[in-house]
Amino acid sequence: MEQRSPDLNRYSGDRVASLIREAELALRGRASEAARLEAEMLLGHVMGWSRAGILIHSQERVTGKDRGRFRRLVGLRTRGHPLQYLTHTQEFWSLEFYVNRHTLIPRPESEILVEEGARRVTGSRPIVIDVGTGCGNLAVALARELPGARIYAVDISGEALAVARRNARSHGVGEQIRFLKGDQFAPLAGLGLEGKVDLLVANPPYISTAELAGLPVDVRDHEPRQALVAGRTGEEFYSPLIEGAGRFLKAGGSLIMELGLGRAAGVRRRLEASPAFGKILTVKDGAGIERVAIGARSSRDAG
Repeated sequence: MEQRSPDLNRYSGDRVASLIREAELALRGRASEAARLEAEMLLGHVMGWSRAGILIHSQERVTGKDRGRFRRLVGLRTRGHPLQYLTHTQEFWSLEFYVNRHTLIPRPESEILVEEGARRVTGSRPIVIDVGTGCGNLAVALARELPGARIYAVDISGEALAVARRNARSHGVGEQIRFLKGDQFAPLAGLGLEGKVDLLVANPPYISTAELAGLPVDVRDHEPRQALVAGRTGEEFYSPLIEGAGRFLKAGGSLIMELGLGRAAGVRRRLEASPAFGKILTVKDGAGIERVAIGARSSRDAG
């Protein structure tokens, strides 16, 4: 039986504390223990307040326009819309990123790519490529960590690139990153980067078509499918990434790719089969899942 969304219009309270309580009740079916936090975040978004501001203004009345907007957002959240798309914010690498329905929502485990990438780069002016940049979280975080780096961020979605450019500007690295529209390595052709790149990072689609139906509804029905689903096996993007990285990375450069659950063995086999890569390793996330694969580019005459 389909669960009906709560009728928020039946609520009569217009003070902050009352609205938070009402929204918390409505959100419990979707957010359970996080219901109150989500209610506070949504009202804070509408009012332009921090969570501390919610407490300070707890007895303040909320105007009809703001009250209506808040209840609309709560209603959308109860129907499975991601909280981050409603507030248009997600924290990553201690930075606040703007996100919308054209971009994946950055996950904490993706910070491993930034950490591992930044510590493997040497030299004062490295060249970095981010394939499938989405909202630009990896490119922006790496630009902040590597202030002398020249970064090329590629995505097939023009809408996603618009978001990435916005985030780069807001974090003061807009001049450091060049955004390119196209599929994987195609936009990089003719730029003279072959054999010169220090670091290549990618968080590719890694969900199989069979796995899609089992994803949480807020992911399955709202995040961009082309950024989630790779194809029948879920590993379709890894081979072209490895091949392209072999062309663009300089000797000693690193390819760092995020892995989906259960993808580590297949990706490792692909890296081992490539003559371009020598040392290969995987890094686990906080849950003990092999989350990142790393390949070190061997000498240029390897392939």
